[in-house]
Amino acid sequence: MTSPCKTAPREAWARIVQHWLSPEETSDYAASAAGDHASVLVPERLRSAGLDIGYEQAAEPDLVAGLMTVCRSCTHTRKCAHDFTATNANELVAAYCPNTPAIDALMVERATGKAF
Repeated sequence: MTSPCKTAPREAWARIVQHWLSPEETSDYAASAAGDHASVLVPERLRSAGLDIGYEQAAEPDLVAGLMTVCRSCTHTRKCAHDFTATNANELVAAYCPNTPAIDALMVERATGKAF
């Protein structure tokens, strides 16, 4: 089964948030999300930055694991989930995401071919 986030990430994420979470539940997303929120938010964060989660998991498994760990401990989960419904999600999330420095470095590395 193909994930809806792989076919149209931003639109799919908006539908998921709107369909499954009422406004009251959205405020409790971090506490009430079924499963591991990092396994949804980190791939979405990488996609919004123009990176391929599949490639990054294969090329940089330790880095992706680190991004997941940081995401799991983040207090901005609700805001992050909400912001992924916007067309400028990467810009919004980058402003407060604790993974931004690592993702920015990864974007530069992928664009230039130079590791940091």
